[in-house]
Parts: sequence; C-alpha cells; structure tokens
Amino acid sequence: MIRAVVAQNVRSSKRLRFSGKLFADCTGDATVGVLAGADHEMSAEGKMGSSNLWSVMNVADPAQVLKCECKDKDALTLSLHEGAVVAPFPRCPWAVDLSDKPFPGRTPGHGPAAKNTAQDSGTWSSSRAPAKNPLQDIGTWFWESGFDRDPVTEIEYIRDLNLRAMYGAWDTLKNVDKLYPNYRIGWAAYIAGKRESRRLLGDVILTGDDFRKGTVFPDGCFPCSWHIDIHKADPAFGQGHPKGDEFISTFTNGKDYTYQGPYWAPYRCLYSRNISNLFMAGRDISVSSDGLGPVRVMKTCGMMGEIVGKAAAIATHHQTSPRGVYQNYLSELKAVMGQPVATPPRQ
Repeated sequence: MIRAVVAQNVRSSKRLRFSGKLFADCTGDATVGVLAGADHEMSAEGKMGSSNLWSVMNVADPAQVLKCECKDKDALTLSLHEGAVVAPFPRCPWAVDLSDKPFPGRTPGHGPAAKNTAQDSGTWSSSRAPAKNPLQDIGTWFWESGFDRDPVTEIEYIRDLNLRAMYGAWDTLKNVDKLYPNYRIGWAAYIAGKRESRRLLGDVILTGDDFRKGTVFPDGCFPCSWHIDIHKADPAFGQGHPKGDEFISTFTNGKDYTYQGPYWAPYRCLYSRNISNLFMAGRDISVSSDGLGPVRVMKTCGMMGEIVGKAAAIATHHQTSPRGVYQNYLSELKAVMGQPVATPPRQ
C-alpha cells in the first residue's frame, strides 16, 4: 500500500509530500507503481519508439515566418529576414551521416532510394508512398527511435539520436543535395514523445487477441476505436544504421490488426493487482505489448482518467479499494459511467 508520494519540482528543486488513501499512476513510465513495488513488465526489444517531431519553414515567406511555432516573431523581427532570403545551414559532423542513405523527405535522384522490404503478408507498411511535397515527410509521426532501448534509463540517448537524425537529414538536404536554399528548421521538439514504456499489471492483462476476438468483459468501462497500431523500425530505412539506432518507423496494418469497434476495455486494467490502493491510467495500464496499440492514444487515455476518477469517488464513499469497487460496487460504477464527469456517486 502506498502512504505518500514525494514529488520534486525540476525547476525549483522544491519537494512536496502528498499523502492519501488512493493514488493513480498516470506517469506513462509507471514510475509511482514501480517505486512502490507494483508488478510490472516491459518488452525487452521491439518496443514502440519515441517520436521525433520537427518542421521547416520558408524564410522568404512572411506568412510562414509570422506563424512560426515559437511565436517570437513580429513585424520588427520579421524585417531582419527581408532581403536575406537564403538561409544557410552549417555542416554537422556530429549528426547522423545521411549523405549516402535514404530517408523520408529525400527526393528521388538525391542519394539512394529506399528499398521495398515490405513483408508479403502485409504486416508492415515498410515502403509508404512519398508525399507529393517531400517536405511533408519531414519530422512527422514516423520519425521515431528507441525501438530496442530502455525508454527510462536510455531516454537521453534516444532524445539525442532523434536530434542527431533531424540535423543529419537537414544537413544532407541543404549541403549535400543542395536543396531548399530559402528554408530553415522552424521548430523541433526537444522532449521525445514516448509511445511505450513500463506497464503495470492488474487483475486483467488486456491483449491484442482480446480485441481481435471481441472478448467481452463484464466490467467494460472505456471504449477503444484505434486499430492495433504497433510501430517498429522500418526496414526500408534501417540499412546502414547500427541495430538499435534506427530512426524511421513503420506500423502494423491489415486484417490482423483491426477489430470490431468500439471495443470496451475492462476496468480491471486500471488498478494494480498487488498494490491495493493504486489506480493507473494512460499507456502504463495493464495490457500486453500488442494490447497497448489500441489504448495508447490520447482521447482513450483521457477516458481512462474519467473512469479512475469515478471509481476513486466510489471507493472513497464506501471506504473500499480499487478492487473492491469491481467486486462489490461494479453496478454503481456502471451507473455513473453514463453521467457527466462531475456527477457524485449515489449517497
């Protein structure tokens, strides 16, 4: 049982102690649960990586400069760009060397083409059709790394690899391929967006087969509609990179990764099986590696939070545990599920 959680402000270093009777681990990395000794698991290899989002802009286009994501441009600063259309970019010897390698956004005729290594089964979409405008393939969802690395202990390495891939690609486009003289990097995410990490184990471990077979649970409480979307390193762009350092992903597709939706996932995925007062919501809930695919998207994770909040109110009212809500007050939870979030449990 958890008695309190100590949090530290990373800016001020101030520590706060939060005591309570119920706790919810919504950290994504299952940090609270792991520190408390909760049963958990994490895939050793083949994890979904952390996203590397970035974009470029045309400095000769005043509209693009004014709409820069960083919101630091006004008419005065914009004037500094006028008459200086060319935006040079330095060579980056420390970045990933992509001068002789393909990557999304590199146009045909510049560097080697990506090889079509898609499996005949259609499991992987490993040779996606390029966008009409190559720059639309820059920094989007499939720029992703960390597939075979620990997303907790190696996250700084993963983040740095993301940035090195970004700078290596832009260095190649600007200085090797001699393209886009008027463009510069407009925005880059300096925090890697994790897709998969540690998963806490509950009374039910939801699997991909549960979605495929339409397994019906009596405590279905939040709907899932996203397909069984698992990202892996894209073999079309992996050649020439050390294993574990790939930075372009592909996704599962085809009939084996769809299901009849919406699918109602069980409440028993939202509390720990061995820490009696611990809920969880988000990508650290009790699912298998493929069961994570449909539940990890933001709106679905938000609905988990609603259920946890309502279950916590019921648990507090009846002085019971998260498991006790399932065992003794499931009908009450179902009753409030169809009501607005702020509706209190029955008195």
